[in-house]
Amino acid sequence: MKRALCDKDPQVMAVSLNHYVEVCKTNPSEHKDLIQSFLIILQQVIDHRLPRDYDYHRMPAPWIQTRILECMGYLGRDDEEISKKMY
Repeated sequence: MKRALCDKDPQVMAVSLNHYVEVCKTNPSEHKDLIQSFLIILQQVIDHRLPRDYDYHRMPAPWIQTRILECMGYLGRDDEEISKKMY
């Protein structure tokens, strides 16, 4: 699944986020190593590096952003150090 998260095809990456939301919700301590990957993907989305097909009313990939933020919320819960790193 880590390869799918970093896949060059944005559709594959977006689908893998659905898996990671569930995994991060149930066992966040095992997936804290993915925070850097989530931050990189989020920065790419915000910088409009995805195809324009993923924009919604000029908002870059809002569903992908939402899923990443959801994962990061689970990973940062009750962990001040991780939360500061994400901020």
